[in-house]
Amino acid sequence: MEALVVKDLRKDYGKLHALNGVSFSVHEGELFGLLGPNGAGKSTLIKIIPGTVKSNGGTVSLFGKPVDRKLIGIVPQDDSLYNELTVKENLMFFGSLYGVSKDKLNKVSNQLITMLGLKNKKNALTKTLSGGMRKRLNIGCSIMHEPKLLIMDEPTVGLDPESRRLVWKIIRDIHNRGVTIIITTHYMDEADMLCDRVAIITKGVVAAIGSPDELRDSAGEDVIEIETKSGQLDALLKFSEIIPDVTSVDIVYKTLRIKTFEAEAILPKIIKYSQKIGEELTNVNVRKATLEDAFVILTGGTAEIKKSNKKLSGIPKVEEWKK
Repeated sequence: MEALVVKDLRKDYGKLHALNGVSFSVHEGELFGLLGPNGAGKSTLIKIIPGTVKSNGGTVSLFGKPVDRKLIGIVPQDDSLYNELTVKENLMFFGSLYGVSKDKLNKVSNQLITMLGLKNKKNALTKTLSGGMRKRLNIGCSIMHEPKLLIMDEPTVGLDPESRRLVWKIIRDIHNRGVTIIITTHYMDEADMLCDRVAIITKGVVAAIGSPDELRDSAGEDVIEIETKSGQLDALLKFSEIIPDVTSVDIVYKTLRIKTFEAEAILPKIIKYSQKIGEELTNVNVRKATLEDAFVILTGGTAEIKKSNKKLSGIPKVEEWKK
């Protein structure tokens, strides 16, 4: 069964088209990721799903029916906790907003305190918590009413690595309870680690949908990364453009990035040419394409990228992912 079905969703803010006919579905029990650069339409989309913002067209259905807000939990990027309440009081307060009975409030809040790793902070005022603890409590408040769909807006933004991993564990624990989860994130490793499938959104449309492995495969080629002592890469870029079997060349943060299916044959040519022009190479790396590579290709690049004129090939269209 589909937990969520979005069809031809559109949203305009004056002349700005935030969403241009977005369509996708999320399977029941799935952990689904939404990736996209700033301004792609992700925030607008996750506000329309629960009805916080009205669309200009299209439909949203939840478990085959019109959206019932009580079935949805929302974890906002900025927490909405009450600093003068304790950890348990916050959980019970937010649960009460959804009509959870007093007996159940006590039981569920105690269970969540243990799951969130906040047992020793149960009676501590929220204002005394660290950022990571607040994030975990924020998640707990969003599931006090045991929603069937949980929407998380960049759940680990601003957290240190250890806190991120604790939040990842909590997300997995919630997912293992059978809750369908949608997360937005800018972290490629987070999407790779957590998500069953990912939708990449750019300029208000869905560019591709698939598992992290499928999206990586869409980038396809090996990637040769080269850095030079001088930091000057234009000559190597121009040379790489004319080598047969190079599918794309760009410069990202002073690193020449060459994509090809023939890395073993092409790399010696690059090295020989660099020696010819007297350009000392300080770092040479050959790796498989990553989810970030697929993201950059599908969104047209969000970093400081200088591209070659060669056209990319082998990038699947949205329709192909639906087959």
